[in-house]
Amino acid sequence: MCNLPEDKCTGCGTCVASCPFKAISMKEDNEGFLYPYIDTSKCKKCGLCEKRCPVLKVKKYRKNDFSIYAAYTKNKSILLNSSSGGIFYELASNVISLGGIVYGVTYDKIKGAYHIPVDKIENLKNIMGSKYLQANASLVFPKIKEELTQGKTILFSGSPCQVAGLKEYLVNVHL
Repeated sequence: MCNLPEDKCTGCGTCVASCPFKAISMKEDNEGFLYPYIDTSKCKKCGLCEKRCPVLKVKKYRKNDFSIYAAYTKNKSILLNSSSGGIFYELASNVISLGGIVYGVTYDKIKGAYHIPVDKIENLKNIMGSKYLQANASLVFPKIKEELTQGKTILFSGSPCQVAGLKEYLVNVHL
């Protein structure tokens, strides 16, 4: 049903996670990028995929809508082994120390780039650093929703379109 042209799709996977009929899956194109594929035999044309698509819900921002902050870790060891100043480690370790779960991208040669949950500080190394590869975030959206419903604190690390997609996926969910 999706009216979004492929060249506008970010591949965030929100449509996949949102489809109650499991009619959408992510498939690689000939260049290796993930895009939604709709199985028309399963699609009921409910429109939920379009309602949750962050690209179709582009928000217009005003000049004063933003506050900007900058930070980096003071821990030299973390700083030298991190991307972007090591602030991810500081935020993630704080969430974990409070009993929360951090979702971030890991990589291996067989599975490629994919999101995993981390609930131990010593395992943060598995999701630190930039990957520069597309990860299928739709696979963890339902688990994140379930954990939030259980009252858990979650930190999600992903691309801007994945973060927007997760936010749209969680819209109207009563936590």
